[in-house]
Amino acid sequence: MENQIKTKSKLILFIKDKLIIICIILSFLLNAVIWIILYYKIKPTAIPIPLHYNIYFGIDLIGEWYKIYFIPGFGLIIFFINLIISFIIYKTEKIISYFLIFASMFSQLILLGAVLLIIQQSI
Repeated sequence: MENQIKTKSKLILFIKDKLIIICIILSFLLNAVIWIILYYKIKPTAIPIPLHYNIYFGIDLIGEWYKIYFIPGFGLIIFFINLIISFIIYKTEKIISYFLIFASMFSQLILLGAVLLIIQQSI
């Protein structure tokens, strides 16, 4: 019972932090944008599609169409792991918690750029 009260008060403190909430919302929205872009731009096909784009070499990985969805899936994994760790350490290490949440948002931005480059090269 006492652990539940501590967890609830910790959650309330975490949720009331505006910087945390803004970064969480932006991370989630960026990841949703990646899913939506891929849904509308990538159609099931038997022909391999580009899965990775490198600015030095161009397309350097091709594969089945559904594997492109590993990119936003990986982004969700990063988001949730950083969110959980950030929540756990928020009360004792607030600055590290901010870094984790910001890193989650930044990684979503990088993944969005990667998806846009892949789609641009595959058209």
